[in-house]
Formats: sequence, structure tokens, C-alpha cells
Amino acid sequence: MATRLHPTVARILAEALTRLRRRHRKRWDRAAARPTPEHVHQLRVETRRLLALVELLRSAGVGDGVRKLRRSLKRRLDDFDPLRDLHISRERLVALRDDVPDRDALLELWTQREQTLSRELAGKLTSKRYRKLKKRLSRLQTALKSMAREQARESVAGTVRTLLQPLYQQVLTRAQHARTAAQVHRLRVAFKKFRYACEMLQAKLPGLTRTELQAMRRFHTLMGELQDTVVLRQAWQTDAPRAGVPPTRVRQVDRLLREQQRQLLPRCRAAIAQVTRWEPSRLAQRRRS
Repeated sequence: MATRLHPTVARILAEALTRLRRRHRKRWDRAAARPTPEHVHQLRVETRRLLALVELLRSAGVGDGVRKLRRSLKRRLDDFDPLRDLHISRERLVALRDDVPDRDALLELWTQREQTLSRELAGKLTSKRYRKLKKRLSRLQTALKSMAREQARESVAGTVRTLLQPLYQQVLTRAQHARTAAQVHRLRVAFKKFRYACEMLQAKLPGLTRTELQAMRRFHTLMGELQDTVVLRQAWQTDAPRAGVPPTRVRQVDRLLREQQRQLLPRCRAAIAQVTRWEPSRLAQRRRS
């Protein structure tokens, strides 16, 4: 690996990778055996956490093997997307209750599709694929442990700030252009990587208090509500006519979802001002009580 990390940071990330690998393997096996909505969601989250660690190292210029691992993890996320979007649409549609009296036929259509997608996903979560991923993760862990044994030449606080800054800059760039639902979603993806990276380095970020972590999660959740509404609306427009929902009802529910989207978007845009409070140099400072 071309770039060498501070030994303390390398040790923290090696330990984080050990935990992530253990959880990821457990979620992989569960989803392969029974790809329920909860199991798929859990595996997706753990895959994103692994990807956040890899993105952190990639932004620091750590090695060619990291780029290959990143591509592999992103492909796995792509495998989950169709089934996860279907699960989100189902949950959101059920939550609407009496606002969508013609939903049963659509839910039946989605049940049949879910069975097909579940079989397809289980077929992709094979032992052979996991062995390839495991080999790349093992090489990364070996490299991190090697760096952890070296002598430090710079401050650990400075290294942590340097590592986080590129991910934070992506958040800032996305925040400056977050005017549409699609742009807010891109901000959400960038912020998720940054948040997971911060959580991994929390031991060296005294300003990342429980209050700050809760605020980051609320911010992330709000943007997720908007994206979930967008996903349901797209699924409704495509599948409701196929399920035999009358055109007048299709338009009525579409207006309802469009209004929900319209109300959520300004809330997300108003919350974007918060991102400056999570600038890495601020998180590296101990907050005054």
C-alpha cells in the first residue's frame, strides 16, 4: 500500500474491520438462508459500513487492492437494491392504510415479485462469492495490522482529520446542490459514508458525543424518509396499473405521494445547514460542557 496510516489509526481501523467482518459474515449467511426484509436490510447496512471503511482508506490514497474491494462491495449493494426497494414500497404502502383502499391487488403482485427476487438474491449470496470477498478483506486487514506496528511520525488527531476531510468535502459539495429529491438522495449517500467513518474513529473524535451521533442519525433518517417516498411513488406509478388499480385511483394516490414528497423536501433542505457542525476539525475538539 502506497500510503501509510498513523499506527494508532491503523490499529483502530483493523479492530473495526474485525468487528465488521464478523457481523457481515453473520448477516450474509442469514440472508442467503432466508432473504427476509429484515435480513436483507441488515446485510445491506453491514455492507455499507464495510464500504465506508474502504472509502475512508481510498480517500487517503491507500493502495490498489482497496479499489478492487470497493468495486466488489458496490456490486453486492447493487444486488440488494431491487429487493430492498420492493420491501420499502410494501412497508410504506401498508402504512398508508385507508388512503389506498385498492392496494390489495398491488400487494399481491409485489408478493409474487418478492419471491422471485428472493430466490435470485439467494443465488448470488454463494460461498464462492464470499470467499473472493473474504480474501480481499483479509489482505486489507493484514496491511492495517502491519501499519499498526510501525512508529508514529505525526499526531493521531491530525491524521484523523486528514482521513475524514475528503468524505466531509463530498458531503459539503452535495449539500450545496441539494435542491431536488434526487440531489438530496446523493447527499444522503455521501453523508452515510461520512457518518459511518466517524463512528469507526469515534475514539479519536472527542467532539463526536452521543448528542452529535443522535443528531447525525436524525439528519440521515429525515433524508431517508424523502427517498422512501420517492421509491414508493415510482413503484406505484409503474405497478398499480399492472395490478388493475383504476386510473382515477392511480392518479389520486400519486397526488398524495407527491404532496408528501413536496412537504419533506423543504424540511430536508432546511436541515442541511447542520452539516457544518460535523466538520472534522470540530469533531476532533473536545466540546465544552
